[in-house]
Amino acid sequence: MIKKVISVVGVIGIISMNIIAPPENVYGDNLSEGNEPKNRREQVLDYTNNADNLIDDVDENNAMTRILQDNKDNNSGILSEELEATLNELGVFDEEIQDFPDELVNLLEGGYKYSVYINYAEVNSDGTTKSLSEDEVNDYFEEKLKEEKKEILNSFLGMENVNVSAKSATDVATSKSGMLKQLLTLSQTSAGGKIYVFYSAIWVETPYYRNTDACAITFKNATIDKSTLGCSYGCIYTDSFIVGNKYNSYNYKHSEDVKKTGTLRCDLSGAVATFDLHGSRSQIIALAGGGTTRKYTTDRINMYCYVTVDNKKDWTYVVAKGDYWHEKSSVSLNPSFSFSADDISFSISPEIEEYYNHISENAFVKYYFK
Repeated sequence: MIKKVISVVGVIGIISMNIIAPPENVYGDNLSEGNEPKNRREQVLDYTNNADNLIDDVDENNAMTRILQDNKDNNSGILSEELEATLNELGVFDEEIQDFPDELVNLLEGGYKYSVYINYAEVNSDGTTKSLSEDEVNDYFEEKLKEEKKEILNSFLGMENVNVSAKSATDVATSKSGMLKQLLTLSQTSAGGKIYVFYSAIWVETPYYRNTDACAITFKNATIDKSTLGCSYGCIYTDSFIVGNKYNSYNYKHSEDVKKTGTLRCDLSGAVATFDLHGSRSQIIALAGGGTTRKYTTDRINMYCYVTVDNKKDWTYVVAKGDYWHEKSSVSLNPSFSFSADDISFSISPEIEEYYNHISENAFVKYYFK
């Protein structure tokens, strides 16, 4: 059984498909030819990655290297080839680039500098978490690639595995495994201007619990422009079943504005959102009892905003953090949060803390502004 894994990423990650509509404009619409940087790597202010990438010395045969090289060999059409290749080399996946908002696309193509933070972490059954080594990250993706190859082969041979028996209703998707990626990137609009922040948390591997989760972004030496704050949730899932001897499989996308369906609020230099993961564990089991296997391939939450620098005289940087709480046991009380300026973080209300797994290996970026 694959362990429950959480990946915390500072800029870009991996998703199965595009959830929120990608930018309609492509790189050619965002950049005048004279402003394009000669070397796209010069845009990278700094980066951190505890997994293999194509810039540092890596084993060319491991899973992460193969995945990144495949992404580098294919252009999504959202960014210029050189810029996208640079992001791939750092550990950024094309599927993530396809979900970039227009503001981020324009800043990257405009030649503005950005910081990249990538960290993979694991959460154990007792709720403890730890950062993973490069070998541990590769082991996970090696297993994932093997599963994908097996599914492709079975599909080619017409041997898709669909649970249709009553027994499978209690067995389907009982693993507590899951993989979450937190994504965080900062880029300044111009010297002395505002800083754009894009945060995303993605369940690449379906989480067992599908209740009310929460995420947050917090800042030091920066204040959110509330008028630009937005948050969206989306998921992709597949329903599969057999009628007679015919195998049927349908893909679905679901998206919503968290301002309308969940909660989203600012508190000093931070914002926190609560939202319901689509569907429920009981619904998945009920569908399996009726002969339908439902598989969620991605759950994704996006938060984005502009921030203004508070102190430009005595400080040379701002700090941004992403945070995530995963509800492991349904509770009737709604979660509430309090903000701490000392460690620029939110904390969940103590009376329901035991019902949540707190992902403490947060995405963290120290951004040096101009």
